[in-house]
Amino acid sequence: MNPFTTHGAISWPELQTSDPESAATFYSAVFGWSTETMPMPMGDYTIVKIDGAGIAGIMSKQVEEMPDSWSFYVTVDSVEQIANRVADLGGTVI
Repeated sequence: MNPFTTHGAISWPELQTSDPESAATFYSAVFGWSTETMPMPMGDYTIVKIDGAGIAGIMSKQVEEMPDSWSFYVTVDSVEQIANRVADLGGTVI
């Protein structure tokens, strides 16, 4: 299964944190991840890797008041269909 092309798969977790460098060091020590950091206009972005393949990202949080948190991207065949389904089931698309 390829999470980037499989409908319903979590394709990319991303940590927004006040201390991305410490977070990358911590998770690398816990899970054995390797990391590669690249400069971006919004601040450095760290790609988390297993066996050389990118599996997640770590970045500085963009809103200071926001708590440090993980976000998850889910691959879908049609964003419009999923947004309509969410609304039909009583959810709110934001």
